[in-house]
Amino acid sequence: MVPKGWKVLVWFRSVHLDPEIYPNPKEFNPGRWNVSCRDLVENFEFNRLVNIYIYIYIYIYMYIYIYIVICVLYFDGKFTVI
Repeated sequence: MVPKGWKVLVWFRSVHLDPEIYPNPKEFNPGRWNVSCRDLVENFEFNRLVNIYIYIYIYIYMYIYIYIVICVLYFDGKFTVI
């Protein structure tokens, strides 16, 4: 188990050269990187949810940014009681 706060670094070379994942990893075979349509369909739901969350975060940051800009432009440093 990795302790809280530690950073983890993944060595992609060890994944790409793993014979359990890719048979004959040192052999030149560009076809192993082709992704079938079936794999894309299986991961579609996850990818769609990730995109939705990204758009939600963009919307939230955009809203906060606009609010800060409006406050900076229109706040003159004086509070008035209505």
